[in-house]
Amino acid sequence: MRLIRNEKNLGYIKSCNRAAELARGSYLHFLNNDTVLLDGSIDELVTTFKLFPQSGLVGSRLIYPDGVLQEVGGVVWKDGSATNLGRFGSPDQSCYRFLQEVDYCSGASIMVPRSLFKKLGGFDLAYEPAYYEDTDLAMKISSLGFKIICQPLSTVIHYEGVSHGRDHTSGIKHFQDRNKETFLHRWQSELSLHQAYSYGSDDANSRRCRGRILLIDATIPRPDEDAGSVCEVNLMLLLRSLGFQPTFWPDNSPAVDPPYSQLLEGLGIEVLAAPFTKNLRHHLKEKGSRYDSVVLFRPEICKERIALIRRYCASAAVIYYPHDLHYWRFEREALTTNQPELMRRAQAYRKVELSNTHNSDLTILLSSHEKKELEQQLPSAKIRVLPLILGKTATKPHRHSPPFGSLNLVFIGNFRHSPNQDAVMSFCADVLPLVLQTHPEVRLHVVGANPTAEVLALSSGCVVVHGYVDDLDEFLSTMHVSVVPLRFGAGVKGKIGTALTAALPVVSTPVGVEGIPVKDGEHLLVADDPQAMAQAIGSLIVNEGLRQRLGEAGRRFAEDHWGERANLLALGAILRELGLDPSPVPLLEPLPLSPMARSRWPGQAALSNHHKRQPHLRK
Repeated sequence: MRLIRNEKNLGYIKSCNRAAELARGSYLHFLNNDTVLLDGSIDELVTTFKLFPQSGLVGSRLIYPDGVLQEVGGVVWKDGSATNLGRFGSPDQSCYRFLQEVDYCSGASIMVPRSLFKKLGGFDLAYEPAYYEDTDLAMKISSLGFKIICQPLSTVIHYEGVSHGRDHTSGIKHFQDRNKETFLHRWQSELSLHQAYSYGSDDANSRRCRGRILLIDATIPRPDEDAGSVCEVNLMLLLRSLGFQPTFWPDNSPAVDPPYSQLLEGLGIEVLAAPFTKNLRHHLKEKGSRYDSVVLFRPEICKERIALIRRYCASAAVIYYPHDLHYWRFEREALTTNQPELMRRAQAYRKVELSNTHNSDLTILLSSHEKKELEQQLPSAKIRVLPLILGKTATKPHRHSPPFGSLNLVFIGNFRHSPNQDAVMSFCADVLPLVLQTHPEVRLHVVGANPTAEVLALSSGCVVVHGYVDDLDEFLSTMHVSVVPLRFGAGVKGKIGTALTAALPVVSTPVGVEGIPVKDGEHLLVADDPQAMAQAIGSLIVNEGLRQRLGEAGRRFAEDHWGERANLLALGAILRELGLDPSPVPLLEPLPLSPMARSRWPGQAALSNHHKRQPHLRK
């Protein structure tokens, strides 16, 4: 820290400009003297710039000392006046908790890239000694094509009026009215496109939005635990990229879930939660007409909620997104494990899922195989494939010197999902012993949240059960082969996508690659019995060139089929088919979230503390 003391009081604008000239960091944080920083307030501003590269200015959520909301950014009106969004409201209301693009943020706590601030010449001396210099700076930054963002995860207590008082007729405060006229004269052309003051401020701030989409699942996605959650979050990010504001409702648990709700809110996704949103029916009666589309995840959610959606969101297109065909998965598990009760469950789910597809405007699936299955059952239904959305791929294969053994196999999966436990148990019983006969140095690493007692009992000299890991990217860089010994399942397997995205060669059963247009021997290796799987693993163990070739081919496949461009094109086509109007040029939103890049997620401190409270996930 360097403390610079001026010889005399230069006032806010000149003091800030001088500090900016002396600063050496990448970002400048302008902070009023009547503020108190809360935990993470600076970190979250920096994280926002890294997640949203098009950001030009990021401001904090400001609250009064008594906890009442002061602002989450502001709106500038046609006449040059400005309104603080959320003023005197509750900072816990869902509409004030998520990242939003705004017209300006009050200079009490704002961050700007130093290079951009220097390019613009700093705060304009025309507004000396103070007031409207922050709003003018925001307009200049916007005119260059950058975004003005308010990040509520950065929260600052602001003792408003302590420095200059609140009397507009005396002292420094009287410059506020004078500088408004200077501002209006300078930006009159641009302000002609803004709304008049009588317009509601929340609605005025939504003028950039092409529509609103409500998404409903049982619980808030946990993208550090399963690939399905990664896809859900990325779907919402892609909707933002196409100009739509996503709102999420956790149907089974409407209370705030801080680590994961903060993750969504820090990415610009509204999360409805108690006590302000008591239940879905109450919310839809009041706000249902604002939604242009509703996405219903999972069979049970769609079955229970579709009538309510049709009643209160009469003009909204209903999308059914089951992740996979549950009845197909249960049928296969029943046949594999000889459980008649599972077959009865499969038959019940078949009726529900066919009814959901029939009653929805469009059904989204991940697997081309499942699309064919549903089309045979319901020829007139609209069924479309949206690829996995797993984020940015590795730039190259990166197998570091292994800390755990001479050569490392890895199985990835959340053990709340029964196919994963069956897969790892059968692999350890039938495949791993064959591999160890010729390669005793091999170690199997089992990674994934919620390992059961049966999975934990597999731990031995050749099997390491890690459970949840903090940094999957770093962990996979020490692995050599990903094994996917699934005996049953449905949909597209996220563990395949995760491995290919990490440029990690894969050996899978046919079930594991079902619905994915990969080629055996070109992108990965496919084996249909224990002996063949052991031989395929052995060929990768002894052939480093083959491992590198498959890793790179798999990475390219993931980029081409599951990358941002492929998904934007597919999702844009689906929205247009439903009569919605996605942005013709995708907005520069954050890259899709990767299960391996969690160190760059917003709200990271809360997420880390969450898992520290659950040590059993890290065994």
